[in-house]
Amino acid sequence: MNVTHDRDVVNGNVPFPATTRSDDDPLPVWQKDEVLAVAVVNSLCCIFILITFFNLDGIKTSSRAPRHILYKCGALLPFTLSYFVVGPNRYATYGTVTCNVQFIIQALFGPCILMCELCISFEILLAVRTALSKTPDLIAMERRADLITRYIYGFSLIWGMVGAGSGWAGFSEIGNNGGAFCWFGDALSKLLFFYLLMFVSLVGCLGTLLHLLYLQNRHNIPLNDITRLLVTLSLAFIAVWTVPMCHR
Repeated sequence: MNVTHDRDVVNGNVPFPATTRSDDDPLPVWQKDEVLAVAVVNSLCCIFILITFFNLDGIKTSSRAPRHILYKCGALLPFTLSYFVVGPNRYATYGTVTCNVQFIIQALFGPCILMCELCISFEILLAVRTALSKTPDLIAMERRADLITRYIYGFSLIWGMVGAGSGWAGFSEIGNNGGAFCWFGDALSKLLFFYLLMFVSLVGCLGTLLHLLYLQNRHNIPLNDITRLLVTLSLAFIAVWTVPMCHR
């Protein structure tokens, strides 16, 4: 045990001062291995998607949606790889450099991952409304979509930096998240940097779905394929994030 390092952590002489809690309830070894195994699969899937996107020209020009999948995989890959920033006990020990690195990566990239579905929903909504207008202007629609999504991703990046800085300065507590990873430990930080963003993204998906159903009934036009796409997107979002929501 490094007594000097432990004394510095307690006295607040290093980043993340006096907010790092010891891991009182670590996961069993087999559960830590399970987390790492899932991280391996997730990382390989992200790498496959990124390689496919950059090597198949048809995907780049088919529609605007794939670029958001690209952004999400670009953020999800370092987020997932952060699970491998571990010590010999298969998880990042609190108060160490590995714990701080893991926390910063997850705090930075987490908001972008959560807001990707919201950007896709806005893209679909703008495309449908443009198609229904009497004088559709695709160029104006694309500019409007670019502006909105840039604001969303810009906010996600800034909010991630705020979260990482909050932990660095000691305003947010780094808590015990099942002994699997270093992340926010206090309820307020979890609400601001995870649950709130997830709620906004989900409401955006469901709100877009309801608006498309309204347009379908008002204009008496078939939007079944688009509606099914948004239903699938919303259900996938709920299915994917239910377990992390309960775990965090």
